[in-house]
Amino acid sequence: MSAALLVAAVIAMQTPPPTGDSTAYLDAEARRLVAAARGRRETIDRSITAYQTTMRERIGVGIRALRRDRMLYRRELALRIEWRRDSLGRIAVLGAREAVPIAVPDPEVPKHVQREVADYAFDPADDRLTVGFGNQKDRDSTKDRGVEFSHPLAPNSERDYRFATGDSSVIVFPNGRTIRLRELRVIPRRLEFRLMSGSFWIDEDSHAVVRALIRPARAFDFEQDLADEKDDDVPGFIKPIRIEIRFLTVDYGLWSGRWWLPRLIAVDAVATAGSFLQVPVRYERLYADYEVTGDTTLPRATRPPVTEESADSATRARCRAQGANVYCRCRNGACRGFVVAVPPDTQLLLGSAYLPPAFGTSGGDSLISSGEMEELMHALGQLPGAPWQFHVRRPRWVLARYNRVEGLSLGARGGLDLGRLQLDGAGRVAFTDAEPDLEAGLVHETPSTRFRLAAYHRLAAVDPTARSLAIGNSLGALILGRDDGDYFRATGAEVTMVPVVTLARRFSIRLCAERQRRALKRTDFSLPHAFDQQDLFRPNVMADS
Repeated sequence: MSAALLVAAVIAMQTPPPTGDSTAYLDAEARRLVAAARGRRETIDRSITAYQTTMRERIGVGIRALRRDRMLYRRELALRIEWRRDSLGRIAVLGAREAVPIAVPDPEVPKHVQREVADYAFDPADDRLTVGFGNQKDRDSTKDRGVEFSHPLAPNSERDYRFATGDSSVIVFPNGRTIRLRELRVIPRRLEFRLMSGSFWIDEDSHAVVRALIRPARAFDFEQDLADEKDDDVPGFIKPIRIEIRFLTVDYGLWSGRWWLPRLIAVDAVATAGSFLQVPVRYERLYADYEVTGDTTLPRATRPPVTEESADSATRARCRAQGANVYCRCRNGACRGFVVAVPPDTQLLLGSAYLPPAFGTSGGDSLISSGEMEELMHALGQLPGAPWQFHVRRPRWVLARYNRVEGLSLGARGGLDLGRLQLDGAGRVAFTDAEPDLEAGLVHETPSTRFRLAAYHRLAAVDPTARSLAIGNSLGALILGRDDGDYFRATGAEVTMVPVVTLARRFSIRLCAERQRRALKRTDFSLPHAFDQQDLFRPNVMADS
């Protein structure tokens, strides 16, 4: 199994003159910050010659289906990294375990852990980090293994983004030295998954980005973003397939009062399939206990051009020739070799005290402190809002259900995405009496809550928690001749408030004004009834008209 999360991060954010787009900068200070950060991004900082750090990482993948939450996969890893610019480095595996609790609850040592850990030893001169794991035999870390985002500080990014300055902060040292930080707010021009809404904090002196908080301008949508791919084999009942990234943050710490080095990387996301399946994903990586060696008097060097793949392959081969126990991290024609040390008894890795607590366990809620999480959630709520757009979602003809009131009912659902608001609508017709079900809604989302205002004329369940109108009860009614639901007709309007899809559904609030009418049983057809005419559905619940 392999997976990868590509974090578009910033070790030295930094470029050519602006394009002259007068609409890209909402103030002159934003133009200055972007130009300075771009200029730094085109150079590399070779002042750090070596560092040591302890890295702790954990991944949690859950599954929410049929009102139940389960842990699908989890992994924890701890390393001690010794990186050297001009010689072999060393990585000691302090702890490692992974588990698939719903299938194999006992944790195991990850396979191929030796050849995966070199990616965690970042080069301070790089301008991004690759966060991931995998067991591909010929793994090539010079190639992106994730979605390619449009970097806000890349040349000519004005065609994709607008910029504005935000808050400022001052760090004061005991000796009187000060470091001034300034926030650069990134506003996407269009609602595309490859664009991001973000907040970058930039050191005014070095122009390095020392904190980044971003999220895509919108969720990834399989049908919309892979329109050129063949998706005819994807069953309609699992659509739409979406990936919602709640946030991606990269935070840097100032070490020895001189070097900004990565401290925290965290991602919170959820994948959804249809209306019944959600797969939340959480990722956290923490670097601590740095020991840095370097010379801050060394001038910055020009970033070398991107090399051809043939040059990368030759460099990789030379790196691997240093020894069987040498694992290489290659990027842009340069390879760093690492000797990876693993205890002879790998079972010791499972219970290592260096490992972070697993997600879902006592003390395992987050590696981020409560104060940091509160600050992160506040900053998330302050991110620039989505731009207005006009995107029509094509109708999906997949609404089908069966019960003793409607018999077979078929319909479709469509929508209109306006960016900051979404309009949705659904209609269906029952085969028994041709009475239509109609519903239209207006949706607005904040970072934590989804609000929906809707008007409707529909068949409703007496007990909404019983999921009487879901596929399970429909199959039971048609195949087993057992319809456990009770129904009524409802016409009215409602306002609902629920957590956004990336959060656990801890509450649901509904305010409504509606007219309710009784619904009569109109069919007895089922497979058992086809063989035995005495096998009938029970009457629907009696109610006043």
